[in-house]
Amino acid sequence: MPAMHELPTTAALNGMSWELLAGDLVEPVAGRRFDLVVSNPPFVITPRTPGMPSYEYRDGATSYGAFTYSLAKELRRSRQGRRNPSFRRLVALTTRRLQALQYEQTPSLVGPRALLGRPIPWDTRRG
Repeated sequence: MPAMHELPTTAALNGMSWELLAGDLVEPVAGRRFDLVVSNPPFVITPRTPGMPSYEYRDGATSYGAFTYSLAKELRRSRQGRRNPSFRRLVALTTRRLQALQYEQTPSLVGPRALLGRPIPWDTRRG
């Protein structure tokens, strides 16, 4: 995670202080609640070309970021609907979206069982 090592300097140069966490998907934030989550996936969006969906990525898996697109879409949908699906439910929704897009991917989620069944930790009172 070379980028993580550069973030304290970036924060300091901008007069800010950030809490930086690294780890598997949700492990570093287990049991905490958030209003906003920001991530830095290693993908670069490719300009739209004929025959290529606008959400495709230039780098990443063979499917060019279909998982990241589907995950973000389901997170946004849940957030806008003020729902807190569990992490397992989020993976199921993401899998369904991938299948609708005709990608042959089956995401899996690994982590503590108690955590995977919990709702996503955000406040549903905000939009």
